[in-house]
Amino acid sequence: MLREVTEFSAEEIQKGLQKARESHGEINEGIRILFAPATINTQNFNRVCDIYSRLNPTGYETVVVVEEHPEVLGKKLPMPSTQSYKTPLGEVPVNDPLRNEFCDEDDDFFIFDPAYSEDMSLFHQLMMLQNCLNDFNALSIQIADKNQFILKELVHALQEVMASKNGLLVFCSDLETGDREQVLKIQKMVKEKSHSSLLHYLNSDDMQMKGTAAFIVGVMVADEWGMQINFVEEKGESASLAAFADHARVFYY
Repeated sequence: MLREVTEFSAEEIQKGLQKARESHGEINEGIRILFAPATINTQNFNRVCDIYSRLNPTGYETVVVVEEHPEVLGKKLPMPSTQSYKTPLGEVPVNDPLRNEFCDEDDDFFIFDPAYSEDMSLFHQLMMLQNCLNDFNALSIQIADKNQFILKELVHALQEVMASKNGLLVFCSDLETGDREQVLKIQKMVKEKSHSSLLHYLNSDDMQMKGTAAFIVGVMVADEWGMQINFVEEKGESASLAAFADHARVFYY
């Protein structure tokens, strides 16, 4: 039976993280970016545990979760006004100063509650974060317009605002097919830094992905920060987008 991570107990998540940590034996002090499935469930849970288990539990003060809103809105980059995010495991405080900083950074950032819902990927990521970080606050940013100018503005704001902060960026997307040929095409375009071609391909009829905008923004931020992107294939599982990035590497599974 397919269960989403919001139905998992803390004990189940901690067990998964511990198993993954024992498998790779690595805590990476320099991770700044994660690419995670927007929907975390029993099918991709082990893979998600692999990336989250690499985080330093005391290494981050704040986490920014970036995901795509299912509709085009007048408010291009909405953030909720709430002071905390609540999951079945408890509340996570919102980084209000950081939210205000983004609003000051560009006119397309808005505090806009109608875009906020319990169906957001934010809550899936927080369930993992609450089990692998000791103390942190968070901020949700949604992409409600995939116009290339909006995406470039978001890339600029993220890499400028977050560059000097002790923070983690999480970009959420779902690859809806296990076609390895598609993964190889994405790999080639990312390595060649063909961002326009990558965005065109991700939005084509050939590609079945949710969260294409969040994915390409994450790739572009990694490029702005001088990160090399490496794809790693794990045998026995279908293609999905789960990754971690530090100042030297980005790994995709």
